[in-house]
Amino acid sequence: MKLDFLVRNVKVIIGLSACLHHVLSTILSGTYQQFALADEPRYRTVCQPVVFPLQPQLKIQNTILCYSFCIRNSSCTIFSVAGNMCSLWSFQTDPSYGAVTMLRPTVVAYWPKRTAPVTVIDIAMGKPVSVGSTSGGFGPGIMMTAGTTCYQTWKDCFCSGGSDNWAVVDLQAEVPIRKVVITGPTLGLVSYFENVTLRAGVTGQTTDPFIGQTLSTPATMSYPTYTFAIADGNVRYLRLQNEVASFGICACKVQAFL
Repeated sequence: MKLDFLVRNVKVIIGLSACLHHVLSTILSGTYQQFALADEPRYRTVCQPVVFPLQPQLKIQNTILCYSFCIRNSSCTIFSVAGNMCSLWSFQTDPSYGAVTMLRPTVVAYWPKRTAPVTVIDIAMGKPVSVGSTSGGFGPGIMMTAGTTCYQTWKDCFCSGGSDNWAVVDLQAEVPIRKVVITGPTLGLVSYFENVTLRAGVTGQTTDPFIGQTLSTPATMSYPTYTFAIADGNVRYLRLQNEVASFGICACKVQAFL
């Protein structure tokens, strides 16, 4: 009798687990979609996630368990699963992130499902960046084209040294770019976003056409944006430099649009 009672309870538990798994899987597929998160090791340093160990003995997929942690955490915007570890990320990805092939290693992650297709692609996203110098403690130039926004510390942005104060984004093909958007640093560093010249052309040198220059007065807010229009022609390289003085430049993001 006792054995029969135990067997029946086990069957009930298995049935409830299967039912719960089906319901949660439906919710997951309906509200979240899979994408490739690039360069996860860097994000673990700069955009540190909240990490939960999962219990493998439970008969529910780890992805579902991680999802349940995410929806209970108000700061969770992305989640990823590696083995029995669930990571809840609180940084933003640009709208076209999932539509771009990133050069750096990627891992499977999940974000809220988009209801509309991506129609505007940031051509600069994921592209390599060359720099003349990097100021100590700041992020590498590639952070400007990562397609993400942490901004938890100043390390999330690139800053050059006083000399060799330039950065060049290589779009890896000549394309008819018509708009470039540059995001500056935090308020305490906005002076390094002044007098930044943008040149766009096919050499990446100071001989490329002059497109414009940021204001010579400091911004009054953190992470200011500056938009440049390019009238015509094809572009492969976007060059940023303070050509007025031997003064460092800081930028968090460079975006290029057709």
